[in-house]
Amino acid sequence: MTDPETTPKPPRMRPWLRLVLFASLALNLLVVGVVAGAVLRGGPDRYRMPDRDVAFAYIRALEEEDRRALRREAIRRFRDDDSLRRNAPRAHYDTALSLLRQAPFDAAAFDAVLRRQQEGVLARAAVGREVLVARVAAMPPEARAAMADRLEAEIAKRRDGPSHPPKP
Repeated sequence: MTDPETTPKPPRMRPWLRLVLFASLALNLLVVGVVAGAVLRGGPDRYRMPDRDVAFAYIRALEEEDRRALRREAIRRFRDDDSLRRNAPRAHYDTALSLLRQAPFDAAAFDAVLRRQQEGVLARAAVGREVLVARVAAMPPEARAAMADRLEAEIAKRRDGPSHPPKP
C-alpha cells in the first residue's frame, strides 16, 4: 500500500488561472444565453419593421443592376434638392437634443422638430417611390414579370416568419 504522506500531491492551480477559466466560462454561458434567447423569441425577424419591409420588398425584387441605378438616381436627386438635404431627419437631431435638455420642456417645439423630421422622411420616401416607378416603367415586360416573381417570393418569405414587433 502507498502511504498518503509519501504520495506527492498534484500541484495546485494558480489563482489567476482559476480566475481566467471562470471568466471564460461565464462569457461562454453569456453568449449561449443571448443566442438561445434570440432563437426562443423568434430571432432578429421578430423586431422587423413591417412598413419598412413593404418598401424594401420592392427594392429586393429588383435585379442588382436596377438596384444600383435606383440608388444612384435617388442619391443624385437628394443632392440636387436643397429642401431634401435641409429636411433630412438627421439635420434636426441637434435641435431635438437641445430641446430635450431644456427645463422647462417645450413640448410644442419638440413636436415641431418631430414633424419636420417626419416630413423629411416622407419627402425622401416620395423621391424613392418616384425613382422606383420610373425604373420599373422603363423595364421591358419580361423584366417586370421576373420582378413580379421575385416580389411574390419575397412576400411569401415575409409571411412565413414573424414580422411584427413584440407586444409589451
